[in-house]
Amino acid sequence: PEKKAEINKENIELMEDFLEYLKSVDRSPQTIAAYRNDLYIFFTIVLTDMNNIKFTDISKRQFARFQSKCINEFGWSPKRVRRVKSCISSLSSYIENMLDEEEEFKNYKPIINKIESPVNVPVREKTILTDEEIDKILDTLLEREEYQECAAVAILAYSGMRKGELLQMRPEYFDKDHIVFDALHQTDLIRAKGRGKNGHQMKKWIMLSGDKYIMPWIEKRKELALLIGETVCSTYGVVGLTRVKSLKNQLVILKKENYVDGVLVFRNLKDKFDIDVHLIVAYGVKVSEVVNQVSKRILYEASKKYGNIFGKINVYVEDLLVL
Repeated sequence: PEKKAEINKENIELMEDFLEYLKSVDRSPQTIAAYRNDLYIFFTIVLTDMNNIKFTDISKRQFARFQSKCINEFGWSPKRVRRVKSCISSLSSYIENMLDEEEEFKNYKPIINKIESPVNVPVREKTILTDEEIDKILDTLLEREEYQECAAVAILAYSGMRKGELLQMRPEYFDKDHIVFDALHQTDLIRAKGRGKNGHQMKKWIMLSGDKYIMPWIEKRKELALLIGETVCSTYGVVGLTRVKSLKNQLVILKKENYVDGVLVFRNLKDKFDIDVHLIVAYGVKVSEVVNQVSKRILYEASKKYGNIFGKINVYVEDLLVL
């Protein structure tokens, strides 16, 4: 953090202009966040190794030394080096194509791509599991009652979807209303791989034969969500549970059968379950006190029923409602 404050202000301004441009052309938030992180790393090295010079003054020799440092001192993989170079190349193209009318950048020419990239070799070998090995993993997880992990592996195995798509799965996709051809669960449109913040929108299908491994977690989620929902909705100042706020959906007060849409549960690094709760609070009450009370009550009621398996309780107030 202290190094960030010392980075050449002109480089920071250039970076922020570039990232703002990416937003204007609908690049995904994940891409923009990755670019920001990579550029901060690069400009920190410009600060420490290149006398904090302006980006447009960096020479090919300095770019080559930067690449060498990343490989030989930092131990970066060829793939990571190529990714950061791609980010720098995009910034260079932005200057050449968008800022060429400004006197300062009129004669600027990108040079980063003149530096040969390291050979892109895989860091680790991919392991392809047989059907028997996958079944053994799933049976073991089920036997250990590690239902969340079991459901995640099963959804991946019985659909072929990516990790980013897995994180968009909702319990309702496994209701009878989402069954097609008597053989598949069909999701709504979700964000698949593709450019832009909405990516490529498409539906996904999960084979019903995986339900043995998926449904225990779905049922446990619904049971926990009902307990949390009833606890939250009986707390003074709370109007009700709601879904995560987004541009796609309007805020609605969830009915009891849909409480699961307002409660997210995930295992943290300390092997405890964190809970995210999204709610609407009455206008005029002290929000901080309501949030504190909701958090305490959820932890107490959930721990009383399931034991000491919970970590953080994150309460998000999505809106205030005048009653």
